[in-house]
Amino acid sequence: MTTDKKVKDIIDPLDILNEVEGVGKIEKWIDVSKDYKILITTINAEEEVEIFKACKNELGFGYLAKNKFEVLARAIKGINGNKFKYVEMEDGPEREIERERTIEEVEKRIKIWHDDIVSFAYAEWINMAGDAETYLKKIGIIVDLNTEEKLENLKSDLEEKVQVAEEETQILQKKGANELSEK
Repeated sequence: MTTDKKVKDIIDPLDILNEVEGVGKIEKWIDVSKDYKILITTINAEEEVEIFKACKNELGFGYLAKNKFEVLARAIKGINGNKFKYVEMEDGPEREIERERTIEEVEKRIKIWHDDIVSFAYAEWINMAGDAETYLKKIGIIVDLNTEEKLENLKSDLEEKVQVAEEETQILQKKGANELSEK
C-alpha cells in the first residue's frame, strides 16, 4: 500500500502523524533485581522539554541527580510485566491527569531506591537512547556524520560526571558514618 493510498483511506489525514510517534521509539524490560523488572522507554519531545524545565535551576551534581530522576520518572512505564495505567489509555484529559500523577509517584519512589539501582537504570536508558539515535541515523533521519561521535563523547562525559558524583557521595556517607561512630 502506498503512502498516498494510506492517506486517502484515513478519515482525518492528521491521524497519520500519530504513526510518526513510533519511529525511533524503543522500550525494554530491564532486571533491577531477581524479583523486579522495569519497563523503560525512550522519551518524546514533550517529555524532554518537561525535563529541561524541571532541571533548569540546578547546577553540578544537583543537576545530574535531578536529571536522572526526571528522566527515569518519565522513562519508566511499568514493572514486572504490567504497564502503568496511563500508558494504555486513549489521549485526553483523563490520561494527562493519570500521567502526571504517575510521574510524580514514580519519581517519589525512585528517590528512595539504592543509588546504584538508579544509576544502573539510568545507564540502561542512556544506552537505549543511543540505540534509538543510531537507528534514526541508519534510516537517514539524522544526517550529521559526527552525531555518533558526539553522542559517545556526551555519554563518556556524563558517565565520568556520574562516577565522580557517586564517589563524592560515598566519601560523604563514610564521613557521616565515621562522625556517628565517634559520638
